[in-house]
Amino acid sequence: MPEKYTSLEEIREWLVNGTDNPETFVDLRWQVLEEKREDGKLTALRVTHPKVPLDLTVTDLERSDSKLKIVRLAADTGVDTVDLEPGDKLKLYRTLLILSKLPIVKFTLAGEDHRIQIVADVDKRLLSKQEFEEALAAILTAYSYLSKIEGIGVVLAKKGLAVLLELVSKWHEKGKSRSEAIRALVRAGIDPGTAEKIVETVYPARKAGGSDLLIQ
Repeated sequence: MPEKYTSLEEIREWLVNGTDNPETFVDLRWQVLEEKREDGKLTALRVTHPKVPLDLTVTDLERSDSKLKIVRLAADTGVDTVDLEPGDKLKLYRTLLILSKLPIVKFTLAGEDHRIQIVADVDKRLLSKQEFEEALAAILTAYSYLSKIEGIGVVLAKKGLAVLLELVSKWHEKGKSRSEAIRALVRAGIDPGTAEKIVETVYPARKAGGSDLLIQ
């Protein structure tokens, strides 16, 4: 039996069939532009949303001469590094290498301007809508972590954090518990302490003796 691969056409359907009140990132009503070869084969999706501070590209990396079966999500941060002083550039690149240890994602440089991108590669043979959602959430989490880079990420991080806060607010409105919200953020790559702070910003203060325990 041939292996089942998730196609760009399926991913496009996930993205365009969103709602105005989503509980997850993938269920936002995304704007999607298609890129096709001359023979009409879909090769990439350009994905944007007014509430998301990143332009995303979803690319099929499959090649006929390779066993590689990968869909790549790449987010352009808009941060150019080519004109940085050598010492500052070295410090920045070292920090990006450290942040690339976050789950799912890695930081890369693209183009002549050496622009910082956040990339997540997912296996087409295993990709579900839930896994695609986790990759999206991980990219936005990594974007917020740019605040750790001196002089680069403060404004960017605030935008990324605003998106996370809005998502957590939706979870709260839908009845998801405090601990469930924290676990979801941790699965997206946020450390438990930071996840707890984000959730506590949205959820009302717990009553003494409450049973909704935070994860450790």
